[in-house]
Amino acid sequence: MLKEFRNDIYLRRLWVATSWEEVKDKFVCHKNNEPIEKYEDGGAYTYDCVRHRESKQCGTLMLFIMEESLPSSYIVDIIFHESTHAVNLMCDEIGVRFDLSNDYHSVYMVQWVSICCWLVLQKEIHKDNK
Repeated sequence: MLKEFRNDIYLRRLWVATSWEEVKDKFVCHKNNEPIEKYEDGGAYTYDCVRHRESKQCGTLMLFIMEESLPSSYIVDIIFHESTHAVNLMCDEIGVRFDLSNDYHSVYMVQWVSICCWLVLQKEIHKDNK
């Protein structure tokens, strides 16, 4: 599954996918137009500065490899871990600097990214229960 999300506050695109096959020919690095790299270790990856080949839109791609049944607590852990990476990359790209005494912008972004991930992953988790 591959799903695109838009954030109208920070004007970022986010794609969440659940298999390499869904993304391998659809995205390139928007800085050099090179294909995105397939990583072999781990179960989730966050790619910054990608461009969707067809739509030409730029943003962040999150790839979750769901090859086996995982405990819910582990899925939540992966979502928050990768969401934090994604938000750090987005903030860096748009020039938002972290302020530990006023962190609402990053907290809301982590919340948005996490919800997007969950919307995709819950469909993947429950696809065989239909």
